Amino acid sequence: MTQWRRYLTLVSLLVLLMVSGPLLNVQADTDAQSLESAHQALTKFVTTKLVTKQGVKTNVNDQVNAGGDTASGNELLSESAGLYLQHLALTNQREAFTKFYQQTKTTFYAHNQFSYRYNPRTKKRSNVNATLDDLRIIGALIQYDKTFRTKHYQREIKSLWHHQQKQALKQGHVADFYDPQSKKRPQTGTLSYFDFLTLRQVEGNTKTYQKQLRLVQGGFISRKMPFYARRYNYHTQKYTTGNINTTEGLVTLLHVAQIGRLKPSSERWLLQQTKHKSLVNQYDQHGHALTTDQSAANYALVMMIGNASGQKALQAAGQQQLLAMQVKNDASPLAGGFGDESTNTAYSFNNLMALVAMDGVTH
Repeated sequence: MTQWRRYLTLVSLLVLLMVSGPLLNVQADTDAQSLESAHQALTKFVTTKLVTKQGVKTNVNDQVNAGGDTASGNELLSESAGLYLQHLALTNQREAFTKFYQQTKTTFYAHNQFSYRYNPRTKKRSNVNATLDDLRIIGALIQYDKTFRTKHYQREIKSLWHHQQKQALKQGHVADFYDPQSKKRPQTGTLSYFDFLTLRQVEGNTKTYQKQLRLVQGGFISRKMPFYARRYNYHTQKYTTGNINTTEGLVTLLHVAQIGRLKPSSERWLLQQTKHKSLVNQYDQHGHALTTDQSAANYALVMMIGNASGQKALQAAGQQQLLAMQVKNDASPLAGGFGDESTNTAYSFNNLMALVAMDGVTH
């Protein structure tokens, strides 16, 4: 009887393996097809509804906060330009990349840096840059040369980096911005601005780079809230404490993940929040949620963090939540994008982050 039971158990296991193998493959193929379909729809939305001759519109709805302190509508951001350049490099669009980078310089470049904001109506640029945006653009140029195995942008990269070292990154300090009119930079460095992948590529594994890395690592909050402090003050040598902007925190986590420094506690916390669809836009220092609002960009960042760190479960969880937020109504003006159909608003940051996240998996 015992031998007969053992025989039945072995047969059951064999049957299970024979059945589950194909089922798992079918599920993987279905997930891949869903992602590819979502990627195509989003690409169409971005290229037809957000990309213009001068850059990428901040919002499809030009009436939202038009002219306010926060960019919106037809205003253009160097942030969006850098993300779209990343997309073009990752998807092997050689001619489109070259053309869009030339336009990016025309639209944003002044005083040896990229203005963070441009208003096409008034033709006015902001006086200052945003250091992360400049680093992201430099990173996209590096990605282009890597993708196409060229040295096409090597001289351009060296020139941009040379000026950054004299302005926003003087003495290795990653300052938030540089004001060419006053010739001053703030004493603060936002930790999400430390784009380590780009910094390592242009600086090498130097003492300066190691110092920058230690600065960010020193801002780790706790295992209960495994993010990093928002800012560091170079004068007081202290970190800014206070509530956590989730998007900024996730960008910091992405930067450390891209160089293999993501902490296991951060990965576990993100996986738990993402699986439960409870990743909200703001937390306190103890990890308590301060809002119920969520954003597509945050789940896209989770997807990118999982992909960069090789954590497939995290990447898959972020992907699942992200795709669930995509506008599926083909009759909607926002079809294929990420936005609010009731107000016809769709911000470039959400859509471009989602696009680059999908690029990283489909290409």
